[in-house]
Amino acid sequence: MYVNLAPQSPVRQGDILIRPKKSGGGYHYGTGLSNGLVKDNTPERGKHVTTFEGFGDGLPGWIIRPDRTPVENWVVEQRALSNVGDPYHFGADNCEHDMTFAQTGIPSSPTVNTILGFGALLGIGALIANQSKPRPRRRR
Repeated sequence: MYVNLAPQSPVRQGDILIRPKKSGGGYHYGTGLSNGLVKDNTPERGKHVTTFEGFGDGLPGWIIRPDRTPVENWVVEQRALSNVGDPYHFGADNCEHDMTFAQTGIPSSPTVNTILGFGALLGIGALIANQSKPRPRRRR
């Protein structure tokens, strides 16, 4: 007889997993798989599969379980697994891009979009400020 003493993973297929980033700035995202594991994307390891504990990395986390059919959750899982092994890229393919791709089929990172938008506003502001400075007149 075999007795499994390990606690069952709370993760289910299609779940959205969220925890604070170790840096303290923002959140880290993952996607739940049917075997209780998590699809993760980190700068150190790229896109990989890990345990719930590995995803949490010692920090508290949350699980969001969208109301979907089993087939929809299967599709989410297939999208999540479709790019395991690919590298991490902060601006173009981070954990938020990876999770939204798995959940919706469209990679998106509102965090990166906000940073880029704020940077663009700062750049435009600097350009305007530079253009509005009085210029010394040239003597003829």
